[in-house]
Amino acid sequence: MIHVGNTPWGEYNTVAWHLRADIMKSVSTWLEVLLDHYDVLFYNGQLDVICAYPGTVNAFKQLQWSGTQEYRQADSKKWYIENKLAGYYKKAGRFIDIMVRNTGHMVPRDNPLWAYTLLNQFVSKSL
Repeated sequence: MIHVGNTPWGEYNTVAWHLRADIMKSVSTWLEVLLDHYDVLFYNGQLDVICAYPGTVNAFKQLQWSGTQEYRQADSKKWYIENKLAGYYKKAGRFIDIMVRNTGHMVPRDNPLWAYTLLNQFVSKSL
């Protein structure tokens, strides 16, 4: 007994049901526009099997925006928090792509300090 009362459990909810038509639709053209005009941060957990980092990187390499070549040629840099290797990142223009070590699909749950620090560094432009 996990003490949840009479709450029914289901495989999906009404929000997911209403958004089902959007599953597997590409948003790459929207992302290309965003990358040309705004600061954008993408992060993946190293152990994420739902949105695996290699697939994300491959998708980014296929995009066509003003920083495409810069992104493709950028070297990954080490990202440290409190002298611990927290991940690796690439920067191109206003875009930052980061892989957070030893975390899965829910980076903030797996390592709240690193997720909090990542967002603070991004917002303060210190990453």
